[in-house]
Amino acid sequence: MGKLYILMGPAGSGKTTIGRELGKIFGMKFFTTITTRPMRPGEVQNEDYYFISKEEFLKLRAEDKLAEDIEYAGNMYGTTKESLLKIPKSPTDYYVALTIDAYKDYMKFLTEENIVVIFIWANRGTIIQRMKDRGATDEDIQKRLKHYGSDVEACALADYAVTNDIDIDYAVNKISNYIRVNMKKAS
Repeated sequence: MGKLYILMGPAGSGKTTIGRELGKIFGMKFFTTITTRPMRPGEVQNEDYYFISKEEFLKLRAEDKLAEDIEYAGNMYGTTKESLLKIPKSPTDYYVALTIDAYKDYMKFLTEENIVVIFIWANRGTIIQRMKDRGATDEDIQKRLKHYGSDVEACALADYAVTNDIDIDYAVNKISNYIRVNMKKAS
């Protein structure tokens, strides 16, 4: 039975980077979702996201094919019902970074047996610097930080929480140890 490791936390807290490291360590696959936002340098179509047009996104929504969708910082993000329902039947574990609202929508299709929620926290100053380092404009940074408070509230839903302010290796090691302990309990 496949599990979905849901990484939640503020934008810029390191969810994507940590997820990639966990994928390497545990052989997890990235659970690819859809978005209308432009690709960032280094991103790959059908791996990082399914990058689609706003028109395609709206068509999926109109046809009731989305398990969840959200507009975040001016872009649309979502997950198809079909892809989400494949997780429990899969022999593979997956990881994904989600907002609190997306998590709540996922829970309409998955059970607690199928998911592990990990919260990754970083302070605002660290997040701002990370966003600047990856070329975000001041306007984009402000849009994304607008959700900081509600993103931090997601910690209450987590099975495990970790700080990722300074050393990403620290956060990856703490989460890896947590996953190993829980894998042993499940077997």
